[in-house]
Amino acid sequence: MGVASDAEYKRRIIETHQSDPVLREKLQYIGFRDDAERVIAAADVVVCPSDFESYGRVNVEAMATGKPVVSTNRGGPSETVLHGETGFLVEPRDAEGLAKYVIRLLRDPDLSQKMGIAGRKRIEGKFSAQAAAQPYMAAFEKLISKNDG
Repeated sequence: MGVASDAEYKRRIIETHQSDPVLREKLQYIGFRDDAERVIAAADVVVCPSDFESYGRVNVEAMATGKPVVSTNRGGPSETVLHGETGFLVEPRDAEGLAKYVIRLLRDPDLSQKMGIAGRKRIEGKFSAQAAAQPYMAAFEKLISKNDG
């Protein structure tokens, strides 16, 4: 999306929020925040309904803090979120599927906690700085041992 389309998208979200009595009562539009970690920490479930996420950083951040994720199954989330294990994935624009999984997690705190724990373990094992550095360290150790011998 370009700057103009981002502004249009934001305008539509705000207009829909203001014109819908249920959304106006139940949804708080918080806009940009520079303390995303606090927002994630306050959430029960993190939802990322984007049509496409190249990486899906919010999903990784949520899983790192032990929060279950409901996201779209396109782009990065399809590689980071394990459907049924660390959260749930739905096709883009599947509002019913998205709602079904969010409600399921909100109604089942044990499942939510289980997925949050699994998500944190997945991030620590696959996406942490230590996990990313491991292959490089192994390659360097192999090079060093060849030069020592």
